[in-house]
Amino acid sequence: MTLTGGIELLKNKDVLDFYYYVINEYDVPQGKKIALFLPCAATKPYSKSRTHRKIKSVMYNSVNINQNIIHELIVGEPLGIVPRDLEEKYPAAHYDMVLDTWFPTSKLPEMRKKGWGNDISKARNSKKFSTEQKNKLISILSERVAEFLKKTSKNYQYRIGFVRSTHKEILMNASALSGIDIEFIITQEFTDKVINNKGVFYWIMNGMRCDESLQLLDRTLCVYSKRVV
Repeated sequence: MTLTGGIELLKNKDVLDFYYYVINEYDVPQGKKIALFLPCAATKPYSKSRTHRKIKSVMYNSVNINQNIIHELIVGEPLGIVPRDLEEKYPAAHYDMVLDTWFPTSKLPEMRKKGWGNDISKARNSKKFSTEQKNKLISILSERVAEFLKKTSKNYQYRIGFVRSTHKEILMNASALSGIDIEFIITQEFTDKVINNKGVFYWIMNGMRCDESLQLLDRTLCVYSKRVV
């Protein structure tokens, strides 16, 4: 069975059961010192998606990254936090939540016709497809993710956010609510640099799986692997 719908999925019994399981019963595997927060993906389980396959390739092909100490945590709607080791557990691999996004795929041809190209300001000032429902979803998920951060406050030595857009907003809110720091490596400066060099559509369509992002992730995980004590 696949769960489908919009914000009402936040109150779905199976979704809530999963959330409460993660908060009340789930134990972080021993030896995990770095929490790596990743975006969800339309493909389920997430590890089969193009983005996650590339992320895992970075982690497992670098001799300077100790993947054994990294705990992959997926931030997604409507489940909140999905530990990688639970990604095949129902309903983590069995949902399809649909909300308006910042740049819906259906709008891309129209945007290309306008000749926006590398013009960041036009892209940012264009109609944003955020809605009252989306804001409510972000608020609720921020609170739920904050509960996970508080629950695991003593588990990790470092927390790294490899996320953008809505997922980053949720994590930033959760960090503020919980008082638990997260280092976000996809900064506005980094994003602007990629867009200036490759164009806004390159960033929209590739984002976390583009070479620039993956190289940044590689460098970051190498650094933090050496810091762990």
